[in-house]
Amino acid sequence: MLILGIETCLPSGLVFLGKEEGVLVSCNLPAHSSSRYLVPAVESALREVNLSIDKIDALVVSKGPGSFTGLRVGISLAKSLSFSLELPLVGVATLDYIASCVPFTGFICCLIPAYRNCFFSAFFYKEGEDLTRRSDYLFLPFEKIIDEAKKLLPEKVVFIFFPENFSLPGNLDSRFSLFKGKICLDRALLKWALRDIRNGKIIDPLALAPVYVSPPLINKK
Repeated sequence: MLILGIETCLPSGLVFLGKEEGVLVSCNLPAHSSSRYLVPAVESALREVNLSIDKIDALVVSKGPGSFTGLRVGISLAKSLSFSLELPLVGVATLDYIASCVPFTGFICCLIPAYRNCFFSAFFYKEGEDLTRRSDYLFLPFEKIIDEAKKLLPEKVVFIFFPENFSLPGNLDSRFSLFKGKICLDRALLKWALRDIRNGKIIDPLALAPVYVSPPLINKK
């Protein structure tokens, strides 16, 4: 089964092709430019493995929360391909599949930078391969997220940031830590897609909706 994966919710998106054996090819998109480079990236990925678009068997798309414009671009393309090629479609919440990357049992807080000094975030509990979201999707400044994390004490909480260029303040509780491992987005999204397809969790393209947790940023002149 050949799966096309689309991630446009993050500051830098990606497109990949993968099978049960793993990722075949992955193309990173320049930061904040999904609308311009997404379709060329899909074409480039197909050329690299010498396949045509009609060889794709299924689609997976990251559905947010994340970039307002990126969400709309990625989901629109995934829906269009699903309709036109009659392909099964899987939609995966962005924070959920990133949190699944952590090889850790316990509480996890996943964060994606947003705007106005806020983050998209959510709290999860992970045990083995089982991941359970334990909060709503949040749009908060980091200080408020820490307040939410303190409600889980004395449990330990691992924070996972994407992109991974963030450090926790030194005065935080010692039971808070930062995940410093490598996050392979394409592998995580592929793994989630294959699991959902095996379990029959295919979504009607008409029913696929972005996960919005904040209003779009509008610059007033």
